[in-house]
Amino acid sequence: MDELERQTTIFNSSCAQCQIFKACGGSNISAPCGCFQKGNRRYDCVNCEYICRERHVEYRGEVVNSFSHHHVTGRDIEHIQLNQLGSIPSFPLLIPTKTHNLRVDHSLEIDWVGIEIDRILSLFNKLPRMPQKSSLTPKAFRELAQVGERTKVIVVLNGVDSKLEKFWGMDRLQLYEMMEKSSVNAVTGPTFSIYDQTTGGYPMAESHRVTMMRRHFRVIQELSDNEFFTIPNVYFRNQYDIDRWINWLKGNKSIKVLSRDLTCTRSGKEFESYLQQLIELIKGTHRSFHVLFQGISASKADYVIRKMSEINCTCSLITSDPIIKGSNGYEFVFRGKERPITKKQPNHHWSQIATQNIKVLNDYLKALVSEMPIYSSGQQMNRLDVK
Repeated sequence: MDELERQTTIFNSSCAQCQIFKACGGSNISAPCGCFQKGNRRYDCVNCEYICRERHVEYRGEVVNSFSHHHVTGRDIEHIQLNQLGSIPSFPLLIPTKTHNLRVDHSLEIDWVGIEIDRILSLFNKLPRMPQKSSLTPKAFRELAQVGERTKVIVVLNGVDSKLEKFWGMDRLQLYEMMEKSSVNAVTGPTFSIYDQTTGGYPMAESHRVTMMRRHFRVIQELSDNEFFTIPNVYFRNQYDIDRWINWLKGNKSIKVLSRDLTCTRSGKEFESYLQQLIELIKGTHRSFHVLFQGISASKADYVIRKMSEINCTCSLITSDPIIKGSNGYEFVFRGKERPITKKQPNHHWSQIATQNIKVLNDYLKALVSEMPIYSSGQQMNRLDVK
């Protein structure tokens, strides 16, 4: 540990000899990625959520370094064998999430819906340990999601860190079995957090961020191996990661659909910066993609769709915005190609408002792309009926 503590920067550390150097590229900020906690919290790994190179556990009375275990359970992007061969799902412009919150007597008949990891875990926990086929029909699964039997489902593996840690630590093969029996139509890669700072304001150890990225790659390989239509979530720490994504996509021509979660990057300049980084990444591949965006509200839909069309890419918005606004009593007011405005609606149940919000946002997106050449072939719109 003393040797690690003396290594303060990439210029006098042994980054190049570190076991994660290929996945990391080195760091002049967090190297040597040792414990940064102070006082009684230093080396208190049991109560620390960060994965540094000094992370350890006690095993049979001995202190054992556990960082290597965390490292080997993941994968590097270069080792991922993923393909999207065959029929590509026809994703609509709008894919709403959190529809399970709608009133029980509202049966939402819609073409596509997104189900997030917290809902997936809650459904999984309600099932017997080894769910029987008869207990998990596609119809039953969709009823729990508050949608009709004909609705296609995309599982969106994003969420708060506690849910993602639970997902990582569980028997994922049983979860995949549940999803397969439920006729899940597509799955996005998980968004394990790669924040650049800890909650205490310290620079995040690159060993932790790299470990989270490797978890993502491990999971999308598992999903692909289980024959789901798997959509990689394109996120990155820095230019080093962006270059690796570009090289991987250049070598994997079958990949036509990508995902990008911007839930935690909603503020103006940060949001635009992250979107521009994605645009530059895609431009570097010299290809076009369909991109599923998560965390985009109605207020940013126009900007995102237009920016993506400039690089010959179409997109879908996976969002809970209509439901969240409706739950707070706000309804969208349709204004054609102009962004919908919201107004307080005290005279209707929030579930009715939310359902109407889905329709208004869908109609707005349809109007928005009506004169964009890239959408001239007629991208599928989400048909919506309420019974």
